[in-house]
Amino acid sequence: MFCDIVDSTALSMQYDPEDLSEIVRAFQNTCVGVVARYQGFVAQHLGDGLLIYFGYPVAHEDDSERAVRASLGIIEALGVLQPRPGLRLQARIGIATGPIVIGNMVSAGANIEKVAVGQTPNLAARLQSLTAPNTVAISPHTYRLLGQRFECRVIGIHALKGIPEPVLVREVVRLRVRQSRFAATHGMSTLPLVGRHEELALLSERTHHGMSGSGQTVLVRGEAGIGKSRLTRALVEQACAQHAVSPIELQCSPYYNQSSLYPVIEWLQEEIFPSSDAVEAVEKWALLHRFLDRTTLDQMETASLLAMLLSVPLPADHPPLHLTPERQKQLTLKCVTSLFLQLNPSAPTLLVIEDVHWADPSTLELCRVWMAEAGHSKSMMLLTSRPDFSPAWPAQSNFTVLDIGRLPDAQSLELMKLAAGDARLSDSMLQQLMKKSDNVPLYLEVLTKHIVLTSFDRTSNGLSSKTTETVDGEIPESLQDALMARLDSMNAAKSVAQVAAILGREFDGNMLKAVWTGTREALDNGLRELCKTDFLQVRGEHAKGLYQFKHALIRDVAYSSMLKRNCETLHRHVAEVIEREFPDIAARQPDLLGQHYTAGKDLNQAVRCWLAAGQLALTRFATQESVAHLNQGLALLANLPPTPERDLKELEFRILLGHCLMTWKGYAADDVRVTCARAHELCGLVGNAPQLPIALYQLVAYNIVSANLETALGLAKQLYAIADHISNEDLLLEAYLTLGVIYFHLGQFAESRRSLEKCVEMYDVERHAAHMFQFGQDPAVIALNFLTWNYWLMGRQEQALQAAEQSVSLARQLNHPLSLAFALAFAGWHRIFCRDYAAATLFSEELIHHCGVQKILIFLAHGHMMTAWSNCDNGNSTEGLPGMVSALDMFRMTGANHFLPYWEGHYAMMCAKNGDSAQTEASLTRCLEKTERTGERWSEAELHRYRGMLREQSGKPLAEAQACYLQAIAVAQRLGVVAWELRAKLNLAHCLVAQNEKDQARELLESLVKNVPLNIDMQSGAQIESLLIACGQPEKAARPSVSL
Repeated sequence: MFCDIVDSTALSMQYDPEDLSEIVRAFQNTCVGVVARYQGFVAQHLGDGLLIYFGYPVAHEDDSERAVRASLGIIEALGVLQPRPGLRLQARIGIATGPIVIGNMVSAGANIEKVAVGQTPNLAARLQSLTAPNTVAISPHTYRLLGQRFECRVIGIHALKGIPEPVLVREVVRLRVRQSRFAATHGMSTLPLVGRHEELALLSERTHHGMSGSGQTVLVRGEAGIGKSRLTRALVEQACAQHAVSPIELQCSPYYNQSSLYPVIEWLQEEIFPSSDAVEAVEKWALLHRFLDRTTLDQMETASLLAMLLSVPLPADHPPLHLTPERQKQLTLKCVTSLFLQLNPSAPTLLVIEDVHWADPSTLELCRVWMAEAGHSKSMMLLTSRPDFSPAWPAQSNFTVLDIGRLPDAQSLELMKLAAGDARLSDSMLQQLMKKSDNVPLYLEVLTKHIVLTSFDRTSNGLSSKTTETVDGEIPESLQDALMARLDSMNAAKSVAQVAAILGREFDGNMLKAVWTGTREALDNGLRELCKTDFLQVRGEHAKGLYQFKHALIRDVAYSSMLKRNCETLHRHVAEVIEREFPDIAARQPDLLGQHYTAGKDLNQAVRCWLAAGQLALTRFATQESVAHLNQGLALLANLPPTPERDLKELEFRILLGHCLMTWKGYAADDVRVTCARAHELCGLVGNAPQLPIALYQLVAYNIVSANLETALGLAKQLYAIADHISNEDLLLEAYLTLGVIYFHLGQFAESRRSLEKCVEMYDVERHAAHMFQFGQDPAVIALNFLTWNYWLMGRQEQALQAAEQSVSLARQLNHPLSLAFALAFAGWHRIFCRDYAAATLFSEELIHHCGVQKILIFLAHGHMMTAWSNCDNGNSTEGLPGMVSALDMFRMTGANHFLPYWEGHYAMMCAKNGDSAQTEASLTRCLEKTERTGERWSEAELHRYRGMLREQSGKPLAEAQACYLQAIAVAQRLGVVAWELRAKLNLAHCLVAQNEKDQARELLESLVKNVPLNIDMQSGAQIESLLIACGQPEKAARPSVSL
């Protein structure tokens, strides 16, 4: 509390120093007298003001209330104080609550003052400056602790000097009737289940239904401490007795909410490798197969998937799986689901996952997969969560949400009597306990045990009360205070609890033993006492078993009871012990090391571990978790001073993050741009960074897909210069590929062809197979894809067909999903260019199936666009036009901009062909503007041809259409594109015939027959023949037409 006189400056002008001194002394004495009644501590006299602590040197459960009562008492006392005739003093008071460290400070004259270090005193001083005379301002934290005891009003949100965030300030108006309020806590009772008959009956009914063959899922949801875990335990015991199940119990953790499939991995590790610290890789592989012998699953695929999930190296003779990250993740989820369902073939399956509000994204996805796969199995999945968790999966008939509330009074009384044991609590005390506990089961249990501990003596005749019938002042106002009071009473066991709290809510006895620096006797005694008093629960032999704090809140209380510097030291110590003595855990859970090093403020080690965690998550195809780990490390790197070493480390993060973001959000996402640009900038800062080629490659990929082609070209030339300078053929291969792709987009087909053919020439399937993993796809497949299009546009159909066949064949041989998607898409588009829609449909159907299975969104859009395009060109616009809209939307979702002018232009023409020409001209104009802006000119001639056709169809003067066709021909000739030139000249000939300029049309057509290979597509030859007939024998010829 900070208390100051109002208008002290005016008083100094009005009274002489001696009188003013007496006035200030009277004010301070009045304040000190009131504060003493509420057991506050006057820490400092600051001029005419006072700094007062509540909660020091002795804490009370209601220190916030005491501070406010004292403040109101000071204002009331000043109302009757007259230090001088007619003088009424007023005060401004500010109150803030928060953690501080109090120490001695020697002031002038060698006086010792207790000085609080922290933000809280500063906040209290700032608050008092905002108030009107004779008012009390309080901080948000103080307001929350007061509950409904005082009537308050909002002053406003204020930015205060020295306080980082704006503060919502309230003014205390008056005292009002006291109401109960308790902080939420989480845990489960070890007492018999009390009440919950309806809830347990519903769970039993769903369990029976599920285990009869209609797999069920139930989410038990409720506030912390409400009894979710206790209800779950009752159901598990019942299911074991009635259905002979062996439950699979997974526990989610706030420490691992970004660790992919953490609860699954932990369960599997314990089931398969009970002594993993001493097991070699070969033995682990054997143990894994022995474990799978319990099931009828395909051991080849299942073993591979589980081995990668559990970081078990595959034997040299075991073939690896070639899958996209997303596909492997989906197979892993299905594999885990099948594994759980088949572990005990003779009995139903009960899967329990607790605290799913802390689940990582992959575990939540596992729940969704389970519900889809286990719907017709003999199974039950039971989930627990806090109320703010909303499942992402849709409502289903086999999914039930059970929200549980607080206990009725009668059941609360029954629970308290069980918790009291042989201590006899009076009805008055039980009613007071029930009122303070608000009928929350955990509060009832803990507070009852606390009152028994503090209010009864154990004698030879049993327990006897040592207090009055009232519990006022005996039960702390918050559960945390009750637990802290119990922890403080344990003496030596408190130290054990604090060290254990550093390890987390669950911890291994062997690890606690390894990090404990005291005597073995003290550790054993402490663990026994903590288990005896229900602070800890243990499975297995003491000091070696698996321990769990009975409740997360208990662990939090033990953790918060330590000074910050002690916590940091212990976190660093734990991380060092794990790396030194538990290498398997260190390798399997680098994110755990990252958590400890981060909390221990060892930033360099934390950064190292977060990078390893990101890399490991990516190998498990948990892209979102990988991004989370990498961002953790980047946030720490931002706090390190700028040095070449720091920049080099950030570069490692950025390169990996760029790869993850491209996989997760798409090549052209803004996050990808920012990450790749920063990686490139870091390469410049570091100088001669070995990661520069990869950073350039990522930037090139982003800019190609974003249609920033000039930028992409400059970067690709840099990549080529580096590869050429260091004579690195692997990099030269990728440099030629990127240059060839960019030149194609720019319409520089000769340069594109030379670069792409050089790439194919340098490629060796044995030597360069690893490129499809390092760069995302096989370079020869991509080069052949663009050569297919290039050859066709140049009129070299035989070479185009050969390149397409080679590309698809190589992609199938490599069995690389993304490379195969590329090959199928480009081969399919080539058939569309040729107007061979039957062949194109075969490719598009295979592409859609392949990309649907492998989750390759960008090429899934290609497949749907090809299908819709074929439908439209074959006259089925009813399905084709909506399909094109859907495919365009899907493609744009990936952030891609290349190819859009061609696709959008064709869609506009299809709309016009079907009578919707209102926006077509404007759409084609935008497509041409986009081509001009981006430089993507490979399809520019077609857009001019489309514009001419639109004007011809809409009845505008044929001269306008003719001008567009001539422009299309000029563009095609400038770029050397025979295919587009042929089509534009056919349209021009059609236009000339319509204007009765048949001789000119005939000359044009005969030139085409002589100079252009008519096998370029399946319709041009017939169109030329039709137009020649129209030129020579108009009375016999039907009106000729020209295809799109």
